[in-house]
Amino acid sequence: MAKILSCDDSRTIRTVVSKYMKQVGCEIVEATNGQECLEVAKREKPDLILLDVTMPVMDGLQTLKALREDELLKSSAVVMLTAVASKELVVEILKLGVKDYILKPFDQKELYKKVNKILRLWEGDAPPHATATDDDERGADACKILVIDDKANVLQLVSDCLKDKHKVLTTTSGPEGITLALVEKPDIILLDLAMPEMDGFQVFQKLKANSKLADVRVVGMSIETQTDLHKRAKEMGFRRILIKPFTKKDLEDLLSAFARPVNPVTRTNDVCIVNVPDKKDPAARQFLQSLVGEINRSVEEMAEEGFSKLVINMGGVDDLEIDMVTRLLALVARAHQLKIRVKFVRPSERALGVLREFQETKQLGMIATLDDAIRSFSTD
Repeated sequence: MAKILSCDDSRTIRTVVSKYMKQVGCEIVEATNGQECLEVAKREKPDLILLDVTMPVMDGLQTLKALREDELLKSSAVVMLTAVASKELVVEILKLGVKDYILKPFDQKELYKKVNKILRLWEGDAPPHATATDDDERGADACKILVIDDKANVLQLVSDCLKDKHKVLTTTSGPEGITLALVEKPDIILLDLAMPEMDGFQVFQKLKANSKLADVRVVGMSIETQTDLHKRAKEMGFRRILIKPFTKKDLEDLLSAFARPVNPVTRTNDVCIVNVPDKKDPAARQFLQSLVGEINRSVEEMAEEGFSKLVINMGGVDDLEIDMVTRLLALVARAHQLKIRVKFVRPSERALGVLREFQETKQLGMIATLDDAIRSFSTD
């Protein structure tokens, strides 16, 4: 079993590293600053050190130099974690014998690729399998909520108000929030609009640019007088604005509003996505009704706004109602009338069997994943 030392003053980053690497059988030990890193490295003798550049007590560069000057630790394999990869920094860390660096925010694929390049845990960049770690048990009405705000008191307030019924994740940093969102895939993100380093609008753009997070509901947080920020947020696609200061009832009302059915049409950059529910999904009936009204109007609105790419995402569909197929075909026909290109994400073999009963679907090309469908527009 490979042993990895994760050294970062951010609990969020350490949690992310631990969750991902334990899924592929690695042992994780941790340190919160450079001085701790040296102590833990001497004691644990890790196979790899993941070392943050910016830390208190002793930063990453100071720690790296100390590692290289220590007779027992000088040959340690080190990968640096950094939010900014300037040319000067890269040159300096490479001179000190760093194996590689990872730019924050990072995702599972990037971490696995860089770690495996050094430890050779499996063939290729991605592991053949990863064992999911246990998550908290939550009730049927519970949500996983990520709160991103540079004010610790705001994070504490949301956590105190909601932690009994929901899973609440918090971070004070925009880049860390993006990384945490990729790992945890929250149902709702509460995002402060005015933050240092990376503000809420920049975080929102990064979130929506990732197809894995495109349909996560994002709520902006701001004080009442910042009306210009409220307007900008609504124009960008934030679901709601939560006015500070807020109360427990405000948070509960917000979650109640999101418990109601939402438009299943989402956007990733210039691609619109219709997420089709499975026949057994409780949302299927509402979706079927929406195909006549809301979804059809959304497709017409996307054409008016200049969007010309639509994905019918059936990746999570195991079975389909005949009515669902006929209404989807009507939606596709309307999209073609509006000069919108349409791609389909492949459902299960059972659902494919239902689709093949219709002459119109026999020539439809099915694409394996949502990411592949989105990418395919650029190769047409």
